Amino acid sequence: MVDRTSREFQSYVDLYQRASLLELGRLAHQARWRLHPENVVTYIIDRNINYTNVCVADCKFCAFYRRPKHGEGYVLSFEQIGRKIDELKALGGVQILIQGGHNPYIPFAWYLDLMRYIKRHHPIHIHGFSPSEVDFFAGRFGMSIETVIRELVAAGLDSIPGGGGEILVQEVRDRVAKKKAGAGSPTASSTCSACERSRRKAGASPPSSAGRCSPSTPSLRTSRRPTR
Repeated sequence: MVDRTSREFQSYVDLYQRASLLELGRLAHQARWRLHPENVVTYIIDRNINYTNVCVADCKFCAFYRRPKHGEGYVLSFEQIGRKIDELKALGGVQILIQGGHNPYIPFAWYLDLMRYIKRHHPIHIHGFSPSEVDFFAGRFGMSIETVIRELVAAGLDSIPGGGGEILVQEVRDRVAKKKAGAGSPTASSTCSACERSRRKAGASPPSSAGRCSPSTPSLRTSRRPTR
């Protein structure tokens, strides 16, 4: 857990707010070489699975979603998701990124059953459900964010991606994605806590940026290639 009241954390916030973009980039580059001096980069093979395109968030920039009852709306079956995982594994994949729209017709039990189904029949690292989805689940099912995360992790969720943030300026967010979790939502800190628990459960290394969720972490198995 990150202590957001500590002097160290506040110094990072001050740096972020005051430093120029180029200065932040320079410091990040220095940190990268300090933590990983070897001349290699790592990556994993994964697949993005969108389990549903039905959504009520109505983001103005999104061409993917369909409103409820639209003829092109879909929800993938467990079997369809399983086949996509098998296709990924055949190519050497080790992780799925599973996300979807804010679908008001899917019960919470469906998500839990999906996690269990994947772990039982198509075991793989599950990186899933963006902070905006977690926030939607909490409101839709009358649960706290912590409870949503705890139940998903118990059912098999391994880590949570950092997507769905879009633009974290509330004035702009109100114009382009008003129905998504606000810029000041507690979702981000809560999901980071879940990621940390998930990493410990999976035996993965902590992220390089303290408390920050990322679509690329944790990488349990990596391939290494020299930089060019």
